[in-house]
Amino acid sequence: MPSAKKLEEKYKGKSIVFLYVSIDVDMDSWKKALDKLKIDGIHMLDGEGGWKGPVATRYGVTGIPVYFLIGKDGKFAITNTPRPSDIDLLCKEIDKLME
Repeated sequence: MPSAKKLEEKYKGKSIVFLYVSIDVDMDSWKKALDKLKIDGIHMLDGEGGWKGPVATRYGVTGIPVYFLIGKDGKFAITNTPRPSDIDLLCKEIDKLME
């Protein structure tokens, strides 16, 4: 998650939202991880969780972590979102959306 923190810092104060959705099935473990990682943004837990929960099935999540870049129109901006660790490429894609 260090790369995600760098990304959030780079875009702090800009018109961008970082949304983290977990498919964990254990709410206590999820909350402990949030406290430990101290990542800003919006955090949500898929109520049913797991690989067969609504988030994983609707968006075709077959492995974690997975990343999506969504434009202001609510549509997926690209089909293969770069990982935060590939910060230069990801920032390039984000900047295109902010133009």
